[in-house]
Amino acid sequence: MTMLNRRTLHAVSLFAGKEEARPYLNGVSVTCTADKTVYAASDALRFAAVSELSAEDTPNTVLGSWIVPIEICRAFKPAKRASLQQDLESLAQLDATTLRLGAKAFTTIDGTFPDWQRMMPRELSGVLEERWKPESKLEAVFFNPTHLADFKKFGEMMVGGVMSVAFNGPAPAGIIFSALPRALCVLVPIRVSTQEDLKPLWAERIGAVMGHPAAPKED
Repeated sequence: MTMLNRRTLHAVSLFAGKEEARPYLNGVSVTCTADKTVYAASDALRFAAVSELSAEDTPNTVLGSWIVPIEICRAFKPAKRASLQQDLESLAQLDATTLRLGAKAFTTIDGTFPDWQRMMPRELSGVLEERWKPESKLEAVFFNPTHLADFKKFGEMMVGGVMSVAFNGPAPAGIIFSALPRALCVLVPIRVSTQEDLKPLWAERIGAVMGHPAAPKED
């Protein structure tokens, strides 16, 4: 028997895509081996993967990789109180493209989920700004606040403890939760700008709000 964690399915689905052009991102990739289950999802700007070990006395018996549609992932509501047993649903494979999770039968998404393991940064620089070359300008990194809020929600659903952003210059940053040692999360910056670009923008804001003579004129 193979059991999936509906809490994990629902939480990881926060980062699934919604584009018709890339349907293989519009769900959660579930890979079951005998000793563990790995859940992963990404919309190309955010990524999360959670690895959960099987109980030693009940290894997974339904093995394989599938992409579970986002609507199925979110149809399974986590238990109100964090309880592993309450959040488990049995998985059965009915045919090559059809699974049954609990009482729900559904068709998996056709396609191949990206090989995310090859794309993961192996090290993080730990800096918010970075020079590409010694003589180049410092580059400031920005993140979408909505994306950060989704990671916060993910941590709350997974009872993940304290959330930290491990900066990586203009490259994708790592998101680390203190109580989730088997979770791997990544956030891509939405924009890169130089400090020199930001200085005049801040001066304009000071002028506009504080009445500085250099305040920009309204159209």
